[in-house]
Amino acid sequence: MPITVRDATSVDQSATAEVIYNAFHQLDERHDVPAYMNSMEDANIVASHLYGIPKIHGYVAEDDGQVIGIGFLHDIGDAGMGISPLAVSPHAQSRGAGQAILDRMIERAGGASIRLLQDAFNNATLALYSRYGFVVREQVT
Repeated sequence: MPITVRDATSVDQSATAEVIYNAFHQLDERHDVPAYMNSMEDANIVASHLYGIPKIHGYVAEDDGQVIGIGFLHDIGDAGMGISPLAVSPHAQSRGAGQAILDRMIERAGGASIRLLQDAFNNATLALYSRYGFVVREQVT
């Protein structure tokens, strides 16, 4: 079954936390950097802040009814839009879920400027964003 993308709803909050935790935890371990999140509890707190705010548009990627990826587009007014977070479950990476979510967010942005903060060591997503024309503006330390 092909990957599908739909609007996220509050029902997706726990799946969102699981995807965020697993994706970032594995990435941080693989690159031996300090953990972005130390527990599922941290991920649940982050996920709880992403739902119910009118200026945050969430999307989930599903494969056979299972949430495998999430992405959130924040309306930041005159500055345009911001992406945070965009994550795909480790077992589902490199299958097009991140790209499908990004396509949906770009469509929703409707030509508005889109900004994001990217870990320099994450070559997979850096390559994805580069294919879409995102350019590095500054390095954050």
